[in-house]
Amino acid sequence: MTEPAATPIRVAEPESGADYGTRADWIAAGLSLSGSASEQSWAFADWLATGHSAWGKDAMTEAAAATGASPGKIRHYLKTSTVYPQSRRRLTLTFSHHMEAAFLPEGEREQLLDRAEAGEWSRAEIRAAAREASKDGKLKRQAAEIRALKRALKAAQANALDTTRQARSRLYAERRVIREAAGRSADLVEELADSGALDDLHGNARRALVKALQQSGQAMAAEVNKALARMKAASERIEQA
Repeated sequence: MTEPAATPIRVAEPESGADYGTRADWIAAGLSLSGSASEQSWAFADWLATGHSAWGKDAMTEAAAATGASPGKIRHYLKTSTVYPQSRRRLTLTFSHHMEAAFLPEGEREQLLDRAEAGEWSRAEIRAAAREASKDGKLKRQAAEIRALKRALKAAQANALDTTRQARSRLYAERRVIREAAGRSADLVEELADSGALDDLHGNARRALVKALQQSGQAMAAEVNKALARMKAASERIEQA
């Protein structure tokens, strides 16, 4: 198959699907590109782009069935027409040159075509360069993703350390509050016991006070034990996470 020149025999821009009237008319036009006309790859690619724009992905399946073109060829030709409108096609390069670079990012596509023009590359040469560019680009993107992940991990670790420091600070503060509250309660009971303020309290009244003090102490201990149990359970969840 002779490689076509970059200038197409017939250009049907993707937005002009109505030119064919119906989908059947479009298929008929595609079949007319068979044989010698199919060598004009730009015309075939533009025909695909027109059908895709007008009737979507299903039209590509119908085009493959009607023309015998493989799904891979359909995909590559459609992509080439789509990313290279007439105004961006290099007259000094063939359709195949454009197709080899079509799947690269836009900036890399244009740079590769510039180099191909300047160096008068063959299709094999631009294919090799495109594969290398694709590999390098993938490696660069992967490296950028790794750097971003490392930054995110570092930030997460810093946040975790900061959270840990804040949690420790709060725990120490709460422990001081509990210790001080318990100390004040003990001071109160000791003061009642040692000051003689209750010397005139006898019998049932004295026993009731003692019972109330004991119950208060037990209630405080129960609350502390509940809090300790919750802290232990939460600590275990943190360790298992």
